[in-house]
This record gives sequence, C-alpha cells and structure tokens, in this order.
Amino acid sequence: MRGPYKQVAFKVEPEEYENFEAFTKRLGLAPYTMMKLLVESWASAEVLMRRLEQGTTNEPEAFAELGRLVERIRTVAKLNGVFGDIMQRICDHYGLKLPIASEIKEG
Repeated sequence: MRGPYKQVAFKVEPEEYENFEAFTKRLGLAPYTMMKLLVESWASAEVLMRRLEQGTTNEPEAFAELGRLVERIRTVAKLNGVFGDIMQRICDHYGLKLPIASEIKEG
C-alpha cells in the first residue's frame, strides 16, 4: 500500500452529478470508478514521461509500465467511443453534422 492517499474532490451542481451518475451507469461503471480511471491513467502517463525525461527507467520497466498504461487507456478509449456514439446519435436525430462527434468516435 502506497498511502496516505489524497482525495480528489470538487463541487458540481446536483443535476450535473445526477446526469453524470446516470451516464456512468449507462456505461456499466460507478461514478467513482470512472473518475479514478481517468486520474490514474493521466497520472501514470505523467510518471512514465517524467522517468523517461530524467533517465531513471530502463527498457523492461518502461515497457511493463507502458503495458499497464495501454490497458487503462483502452478502457478510456472505449468510454470515449461510447460518448462519441451518443453524440453521433443526437446529431443524427436532429440531422446535424458535427465533425467533433465523429472525431471523438474515431478516437
């Protein structure tokens, strides 16, 4: 265990949280799980980048960490794909063509 842990907290409007919670359930995740995944993914990328810049990692360690990072990012990409699908469905419903929806879907 690496603790003591830091807690990430921020305030959002109640309606925003309720919608976020509903969205994560649509994806089959708990809100906590989704936020933790994002924080851990970006943090892991930063650690690996910092170690590469400082020359404090070797190839086997870097590849092992990169593999763990790729697994996290695959999950994030899958979630982004679902988000892109939802945006695309909304655009299609209203006959809109927004390049951002297809860009998100393609990753």
